[in-house]
Amino acid sequence: MSHSEHEAPIHRTSPRRMGKMLAIIIGIQIVGGLLFFSHYDFWNSYTPIAGRGETHPTTSTTIQLTGKIVNVSLKFIESPDFKAYAFNALSGQDRNPEIHANVGDKIVFDVTNGGKSLHAFAVTDSKEGPGPAIDGTTIGSADQPMKPGDKGQVTFVPAKAGEYFYICAV
Repeated sequence: MSHSEHEAPIHRTSPRRMGKMLAIIIGIQIVGGLLFFSHYDFWNSYTPIAGRGETHPTTSTTIQLTGKIVNVSLKFIESPDFKAYAFNALSGQDRNPEIHANVGDKIVFDVTNGGKSLHAFAVTDSKEGPGPAIDGTTIGSADQPMKPGDKGQVTFVPAKAGEYFYICAV
């Protein structure tokens, strides 16, 4: 009888080798799952609240421009241990300067990332937490932040009286 006329099937591998192969495949799947779920925020990066823009409907009110331009230079900085973040200085009078303007004044922000971290700039009127950024007032975002040394400029015209806050939106 020739080798092509065997009555018993030809086993290309043993059950023991098949078991080892399945164990390896299942092990790889478990390791992959652990990596995926331990870095879930990396795989699914959502825009932070401050980077989403305004979510409440805007009114179509016309802003009466005053013609006054307020130039503001801000520089992101952080402490060497990355525990303190600020604009312009970590302490003293230059730290996080207050800006006084009236409705209709044009505020021009010149922003530089002078630190070692990634940053994004935004203006918000939220008094609790970072809040949504006002449309057109962002430089960078959580997905495309300002790298160290990057610069940007944004213009903001207050539409209503009140307090506004400039923040890092990353």
